[in-house]
Amino acid sequence: MNKGIPIILSAIFAVISSFQAIAGQEPVPAQMLGKWAQDGQCSISSKQLIITPTTAQFGIRSPDVIEYYTQDGPGDRNALHWVSEGVVSNLEYDPTHDSIYLNGKGWGYPVTAVYLRCAKKSETLGH
Repeated sequence: MNKGIPIILSAIFAVISSFQAIAGQEPVPAQMLGKWAQDGQCSISSKQLIITPTTAQFGIRSPDVIEYYTQDGPGDRNALHWVSEGVVSNLEYDPTHDSIYLNGKGWGYPVTAVYLRCAKKSETLGH
């Protein structure tokens, strides 16, 4: 048997697996990025939520890796999900109210918290 065949098969499997891992994922929408705060309490660090293209950070905790999925929930709603195994919570953007809802127990349960966008420093200085 040719010794190169197992190496080639391993490479093919790795490529196929990486495509399967990203199926259904999309980049985090720009309107979700930035600094938010529970009930608009932007000056309180523990109430803040910071979303980057790859992470979500609550308060002073360490950032968690996230992924964005389209047509994920009831009515084909979109949401951010934690990559960590076993986490059913998600973050859902509401463009009508420019807010983010934390569905702490996952879809089908009442919203756990509402996050409102924090103004950028230039906006608070009148620029």
